[in-house]
Amino acid sequence: MRKRILITVSLTLAFVLIVAAQSYALVIHFNLSRVDVAVGSSFNVEMFADIGSDEQLLGWDIDFDFDNTQMTLDSIMVGSNWVEAPTPLPDDDVSVAGLAPFGLPPGTGIWGENLLLATISFNCIAEGNSKFDITMDDPKEGFALITPGAFASWSSKSIDINQVAAPIPEPGTWVLLSMGFVGLAGVYRKRSPEKK
Repeated sequence: MRKRILITVSLTLAFVLIVAAQSYALVIHFNLSRVDVAVGSSFNVEMFADIGSDEQLLGWDIDFDFDNTQMTLDSIMVGSNWVEAPTPLPDDDVSVAGLAPFGLPPGTGIWGENLLLATISFNCIAEGNSKFDITMDDPKEGFALITPGAFASWSSKSIDINQVAAPIPEPGTWVLLSMGFVGLAGVYRKRSPEKK
């Protein structure tokens, strides 16, 4: 009986440790300005972070992953809690970096819920569905903690963007517009002097 209890407790403890090891103190989430984006229009993706007090950040550098055949990047603006930083190494990816502002007390970084990291503006150029996510495929990228040389464990979930055709006026709109032109032509004919 003792052996069974010991095995049960050991397995439960191992399960708890595995689950705890997979939890993330830093979670990235996105907010899309519109659910359906019309071709030819622009839209914004806001990138937020929930940063635990045990993983205070000094800075971050990330790449974006999106389909450049369906949308083009217009601009990137770093959130007000950060100072925009040049990305350390040139690469082919679209990236952005932010630093904690100067003047923070020693040993402190930025942390909290729903902190705006950046607002990314795009222009929709084609119909279809695409995903937007962040990637970190270079050693220089990540979320730098206040502990020298340490990086935060993180998780994010990509967002789906639905690019739709630009709206076409419905037939009722065309009828109203035509009636307006006919009415204007009638008023013009009535006011113009007749020639005999």
